[in-house]
Amino acid sequence: SLPFSEVLANAGKGLALLARSFLYILVPVVLYGVVCLFRERRGLCLGLVASAVLCFLYAVNYSIPDIEAYYLPCLVALAVFFGIGLQAVLGRLGRWRHVGWVAGVAALVLGYPVSSRRDFFVSRDQALNTLASADSNAIILTDWWDVYSPVFYLQHIEGLRPDVCIIDKELVRRSWYFKYLERVYPWLLEDSRPELDTYLRFLNEFEHGRLKDPEGIQRAFIRVLESFVERNPDRPAYATFSPGSGLDAGQMFQDRVWVPVGLLYELRTDTVVPAFDYSQFTVRVPRRPDARTRANLYRYQMFCRDRVQTLIKTGRRAEAEQVAQWYRLVLESPK
Repeated sequence: SLPFSEVLANAGKGLALLARSFLYILVPVVLYGVVCLFRERRGLCLGLVASAVLCFLYAVNYSIPDIEAYYLPCLVALAVFFGIGLQAVLGRLGRWRHVGWVAGVAALVLGYPVSSRRDFFVSRDQALNTLASADSNAIILTDWWDVYSPVFYLQHIEGLRPDVCIIDKELVRRSWYFKYLERVYPWLLEDSRPELDTYLRFLNEFEHGRLKDPEGIQRAFIRVLESFVERNPDRPAYATFSPGSGLDAGQMFQDRVWVPVGLLYELRTDTVVPAFDYSQFTVRVPRRPDARTRANLYRYQMFCRDRVQTLIKTGRRAEAEQVAQWYRLVLESPK
């Protein structure tokens, strides 16, 4: 569905990524490995080539910052060819074969700093900090996969904060997601049964290509999300997105006050701005943050900015300065 020019641009980035993995100058060794394996085991060679090509053609359709992982099957196939090519080159070098080993070791040593993720804790830290921003038994609505996915892991694998009900509003657009919600939060769906039944009828039409009322399904979608909060008034409600962040956000909870608290917006029925200490957060910034990591770190700036503005409006300038100082110290100071 992407414009062909964008696909070509993605292909160029993908080729650069793969070539960089072999330090560019070792790419001929990979190609030589293809030739050698084709001569000896044609079926295996064609299978690996097909695997690499299909993986590449799939990956170039995504314009996302964390695209590297999509090329892993392709990279594995090329690594096999590199090993075979290197072995063949060493066999031809005779007593100079140690030069080839140096090249192979150099590729490993020089590529390691770029490929290593040993200091990438931003995802885990953000998930823990998001949970720390919510009171007990909270309901959190999110549209940010980088929050939902690690929180999903922390809750279901490590057993942290099982009291928090977190809902991915984008997955609410899929009927299969309600089977999961019904298993882990049966009370949530039961309390919203009238709104849910209406929405699921629309959703069934949408998933089977029979939807005739797109405005109706949007209203039902918003109403279901609102009912999750309104039907559970004893649970504090939060969102990971701001009220002005898109069409959905602009249509929901218009009678609520969105108050920035930590890495969340609390959906309040009053104008109280709860106290919050940002120094409880752990934020570890990697030495070489990639584009996806920088996008997640930017969220701290967004919430701190909104928090500072809110505190200033309510006359709490000392607290506002503390938030700003924390941000400067943790995320702007040179590491």
